[in-house]
Amino acid sequence: MLPIMENEFYVLIDYQNLRDFLNKAFTYSVYFNYQRKFRYKRGRTPI
Repeated sequence: MLPIMENEFYVLIDYQNLRDFLNKAFTYSVYFNYQRKFRYKRGRTPI
């Protein structure tokens, strides 16, 4: 079983080049830490 980020981002997203990957990785990390709700955190974000 892969960790959450690998399942949701690295495995599912296609990249055109390094710059495209870095832009998408940054955007996803902001979403993951500030917007995505976690069940184990009682519906709160990691931050």
